[in-house]
Amino acid sequence: MSKITTKPFVVPRITASGLPIDSLVINLRNLEDHAMRVCATVNRYFPYMETEGEVLYKEEVLLSPHSGTTHLVYGFHASDNLRVVVEGDVKDPEGAGTGVEVWLVIGNNGVPFEPGSLYRHSDFIELYD
Repeated sequence: MSKITTKPFVVPRITASGLPIDSLVINLRNLEDHAMRVCATVNRYFPYMETEGEVLYKEEVLLSPHSGTTHLVYGFHASDNLRVVVEGDVKDPEGAGTGVEVWLVIGNNGVPFEPGSLYRHSDFIELYD
């Protein structure tokens, strides 16, 4: 079992094209020969507080072998300070080993199109228990 995370990040109010940002899209892709299970957690952090943050969403997903990309779409408030943790059958951030590939982006109305907010799998940080 592996656990990867983004750093906490502040969501901008609008996209580069001027549309309001209202959704976070977590993309999961299983290219392996067997089913993989992951749990995605989205936390809201409050600056200058000694806390793990508020869990906004927590979802466990079973991905079929060689499945296409699964999109998890979540709403939130503009200017939220978020952190995403994905644990389970995920590849390490270096891409070594087997597992689910993860990336995320923010957008408008569930459509991910703000390139400045893209977190590629290699941008995640591996967590150790």
